[in-house]
Amino acid sequence: MTSARKEDACDGMYTPPEPDDANAVSHQSAVHARVQSITPRRSPRPPIYTLSPSQVRPRIRILTSMSNASTKSVDLTPNPRLTISGHRNIVCGIAYLPGEERLVTCSEDGTVRIWNVENGEQEGMAMEHIGFVSSLTVTRDGKRILSGGDDKVLRVWNAEMHQPIAAWGGHDGNIACIVIAPNDELVASGDHGGRIVIREMNLKEDGHIMQWSRPMVHGDPTVTIGRRSRAA
Repeated sequence: MTSARKEDACDGMYTPPEPDDANAVSHQSAVHARVQSITPRRSPRPPIYTLSPSQVRPRIRILTSMSNASTKSVDLTPNPRLTISGHRNIVCGIAYLPGEERLVTCSEDGTVRIWNVENGEQEGMAMEHIGFVSSLTVTRDGKRILSGGDDKVLRVWNAEMHQPIAAWGGHDGNIACIVIAPNDELVASGDHGGRIVIREMNLKEDGHIMQWSRPMVHGDPTVTIGRRSRAA
């Protein structure tokens, strides 16, 4: 019997169905390698959805987000690792804020949250979407957070006040990836409908952002966007 495919909202990752116990036991001696390869699926360790490396030396730290709604800060040194909990569903995106004393996460629980890296405490109120949030990024100056999800709206937040600055439409599906130019003036976002929207951001003195946008469409879902750090 064919089982239905199961996809995670964060990245559309396919999770194969579990075999029934009788089948696994009856074939254990004949296909021992296959049984062993199945065993990790039954492990309590949850899948890891995204990683974010530290840029501060000599500390070597990697942030991971997991399907049990937690985030781990892992030092590749003798220092202890930290588990940050607070989201109510899968953590889909994670990024450091400048200085790496704080980090920002987004989740299928529909929120964007900021955390203290040292003690794991949440800072301020959660920033809310309508539906799950699958992608985020932070401007180079650390003043703004951009996030997107299945409400098809790219939202801009004030990183200090945790308040919305702008909400931009123009997408046909779940916003799966966001990237900002090094000068913080251009932002590109891609969705599962195959549309990429490039916007020019201009932050006015009153905090209002004006936008100019150009959509590009291709046939397949857009799951990631890269950038060049400088001109050739």
